[in-house]
Amino acid sequence: MTQRAVYDEFIRRNDGMAVKMGLTSRMLLCEPISRQGEREVTVATAESTQALEAFHARTAELLEESVAAIKERRPRKVVTYTPEAAQVWYDRARAIESDLQPGRFFHDIPGFASKIAENVSRVAALLQYFCNGTTEIDVDTLQAARDICQFFVDEMKEISTPYDPMENAAMYGQLLEEYLIRYQRTTRRTEVDINNLKQYGPNRIRNKEKMWMAINNLCWLNRVHTEQRGRRTVIVLHWGYI
Repeated sequence: MTQRAVYDEFIRRNDGMAVKMGLTSRMLLCEPISRQGEREVTVATAESTQALEAFHARTAELLEESVAAIKERRPRKVVTYTPEAAQVWYDRARAIESDLQPGRFFHDIPGFASKIAENVSRVAALLQYFCNGTTEIDVDTLQAARDICQFFVDEMKEISTPYDPMENAAMYGQLLEEYLIRYQRTTRRTEVDINNLKQYGPNRIRNKEKMWMAINNLCWLNRVHTEQRGRRTVIVLHWGYI
């Protein structure tokens, strides 16, 4: 964990050697959204630690198993894919390769993109063995790994994108627009609370500044407008737009 300024300085050092060597491409990086100014102080309530205790117990079990395997010189276990999961993985790897072309989704982060399929495999292997204790990755586990890695793909795109207010406003507006269309078709509602967007909206615009850049962009395009309802701010979708 580090501050953004420290990370940026590290990337710039030695003419960006860390990027050229592929160091950052092998990492799953993220920049969590700051909640400063929005945090509420509440009376602490007891929360169940059952899941955390189960995690600790499973971790300890695997560590003991690993130590025993080393002492007894057991052969390493090899994690593989089921035929169905392997086909899904190959299809995804080919799609990623295609998106490396100029103008496509991954064209601006080719180094990171070239490692995504491998990282999905690593995460899938961890999930399969940690959760199920088996060494054959199934389709459901692969999908879970893909979803996790997709979060880091979006984060890397955000971290690596040069800041251009006008271009970013249009991009954020498009992300919000796509989400609102899905929201309206799913719920049949034409209003959405901004707090709902901060929780469930596109990950890349949950930051307060980016959220308002997206909203203002859609307001300027006459796709939506905002209304103040007491302490709540609501986005109203225009019927002509829907």
